Amino acid sequence: MEHGNELKLINMSDAEVTEVKWLWKPYIPIGKITIKPRLLAAGADCTKVIVIDESHKELTLSDKRIEEAIIETSAQLLIIDPLQAYLGSGVDMHRANEIRPDLVHNNYKDQPDIKISSV
Repeated sequence: MEHGNELKLINMSDAEVTEVKWLWKPYIPIGKITIKPRLLAAGADCTKVIVIDESHKELTLSDKRIEEAIIETSAQLLIIDPLQAYLGSGVDMHRANEIRPDLVHNNYKDQPDIKISSV
């Protein structure tokens, strides 16, 4: 199996909070920011928030690692934020016929308890 396709999960309780540097606060961060500061500010239990590591290969909605993560963690909620970041390079989000297969992907058909929310 190719290294980039291996599932690696990150529990947000283990993630480090780093200071965010801003080009234009609070609108444009410099670099990528984690969601942990927002989770903490909202009073979330970070032990219940798990993300898929994308450091070796970025995710798309058709990536098998999503289904693997759902099964491994018995997830009940999948949040895709932002949706357009996970559509893949060959998808025009303004064309329903191109986006629909990714949104209603067959990977989740065997996971009847999963709820999906996108931003």
